[in-house]
Amino acid sequence: MNTQDITMTERRAAAYKLLADCYQVPDYEVLEKFGMLKELLAELHIHPDSTTSGVGDLPDPALSSREANCPDPASSGMVTDHPDSKLLNENVDELKVDHARLFIGPFSLLAPPYGSMHLDTTEHLMTESTIQVQQWYASEGMEIDIPEVPDHIRIELEFMYYLVFREQHASGFSKTDCDSLAIDGEPNGNDPGGNTPATDSMPVSDRYGRESQYRNKQKNFLEQNLVRWIPSFTEKAAKHARTPFYRELANMTCRFIKVDYEYLCSQHSH
Repeated sequence: MNTQDITMTERRAAAYKLLADCYQVPDYEVLEKFGMLKELLAELHIHPDSTTSGVGDLPDPALSSREANCPDPASSGMVTDHPDSKLLNENVDELKVDHARLFIGPFSLLAPPYGSMHLDTTEHLMTESTIQVQQWYASEGMEIDIPEVPDHIRIELEFMYYLVFREQHASGFSKTDCDSLAIDGEPNGNDPGGNTPATDSMPVSDRYGRESQYRNKQKNFLEQNLVRWIPSFTEKAAKHARTPFYRELANMTCRFIKVDYEYLCSQHSH
């Protein structure tokens, strides 16, 4: 892995972590992280009002046009004249109300943050698709400390962060080093004893093989889950959100997922 690859991997991990954190109950720290997220995505040439991705289009023939593309921000009401100024003036209490309306209820979920409610016709929680997501977590030894259904958007984004982190530290970073790490933990790349893993002792071919393995896992998880349901989620969030914050956050999530999936496809084809 060269320096450019490391930088890209670190940015991808940070983007997934910040996206996940922005779906928490809003407070001023969430607004601060949202600002960090916008700066990071701008570095990756991903903008909430753009209609093209930061990398070349690599459409997957297995995906329908609805699944493969984010809703157009102009037609869905996502574009605001001055989104930054409006976001800076957002009242946290107003954001909490909008967060509850969109993602919690109590009477209906205007923008369900659960994959199963977009993937399955029943629109119920804990369906077959949820069980498949649980199996993904179990296969990687993940524990969920977030009190939510496993296919909640925040948890799936956290899991992608975890997989990218594992790719970054695949060389010399054993599975047991992460066994005690909860899905909302903050990995630091060190073993339980505080020692930095030795990366130079592993043959280059083995290190590349492990990194490639985790990239394939990321691609497969996106393909089976987030790529399929995030466009539907984004469309509903854009339609029903009363604050620019959640319209923009949903659109940024969709565009980053699309770009990252295309990036992983390009890596897979090499």
